[in-house]
Amino acid sequence: MMRTLRAGNQAIASRVTGQGGYSLLELLVVVAILSVMVVIMIGYVPGRRHAHDLKLEAYRLEMALRTARSRAIYGGQVVGFTVDLAQNAWHYADQPAHKVSKGMHLSIYTGRQLLSGESAGTIEFFPSGQSGGGHITLEAEGSRSEVDIDWLTGRIHLRDPDDQS
Repeated sequence: MMRTLRAGNQAIASRVTGQGGYSLLELLVVVAILSVMVVIMIGYVPGRRHAHDLKLEAYRLEMALRTARSRAIYGGQVVGFTVDLAQNAWHYADQPAHKVSKGMHLSIYTGRQLLSGESAGTIEFFPSGQSGGGHITLEAEGSRSEVDIDWLTGRIHLRDPDDQS
């Protein structure tokens, strides 16, 4: 299809066609979508999944310890948080035992008087907020996370030795 324009005495013919190519905005949207897809796929790589599961389990452990400490403070009584190495589980107060995910292993460092043989140990939380202190380690496939419990303040801190930051 041809269109003729007049400019003064000259006739100018131009070809009317649709726009070719893509706009910058369209290209940026496609690149953004592809980037999100790559990030999601990298997060589900099997080798990294164990590290993700380990961190999730460590957060659960940390929250359970914080809950046990809060129960001691607000309930006005000593609450024991027990780690059973034979069952690979933990529990506190009247809560049911929480067994860690398959492929993960627990270990506990606490006072000698709070050990029950070689298969269990307890960390006590007192109504004052203090605790018996110690740390609990979660390990899986060469990765590990540790939860430290300060004996004087009862402060609970999750540290991840695998993170270099």
